Amino acid sequence: MSQADLSAAITRALADHVGVAEFDVVSMGEDGSEVVAVVVPAEVSSAIEIREDLWAVADGLGHEVSPVVVAVAGLPAGGVDDAWLREKLAGSSSVSRYEPPATPLEEELASRMADVLGRPRVSVGDDFMELGGDSLTAVEFVTALQETHEVSVSVAELFGAGTVRRLTGLLEDHSSAA
Repeated sequence: MSQADLSAAITRALADHVGVAEFDVVSMGEDGSEVVAVVVPAEVSSAIEIREDLWAVADGLGHEVSPVVVAVAGLPAGGVDDAWLREKLAGSSSVSRYEPPATPLEEELASRMADVLGRPRVSVGDDFMELGGDSLTAVEFVTALQETHEVSVSVAELFGAGTVRRLTGLLEDHSSAA
């Protein structure tokens, strides 16, 4: 599977995506191995939803690297260039990039969070609330953590930590204090 094949498949998927008003697909990195989808979401969609749809495209092609999605209000008139894109990637909270779990605990938490939220997978940098978490799913998630790890974690602590990465640190702190 080549980068060109992945870029073409992502371009087709975005062209047909009801949640995308405008888009551009570019390759980044020294070897061009990172595919970045710059999207102007339609009112009904978010960068996370678009990212998950593009994950399915990449997975279906057997591609190991998940595309990065950058949500913007509009595309530049002259098209997306490296300088513009690097600025958006550096300073935007609307960048949705998959960061895989690095430890067994992160893997477990990401998997459990994905299950509770009905998501195909969760990045260690994804926020529980931004993924659609609410008080009911938070109680379900926290209860499972307390049963599995025998630590006391509150819903407020989950909301405060937000991401798998920060929640991992919180659980490690609770475990070392016990």
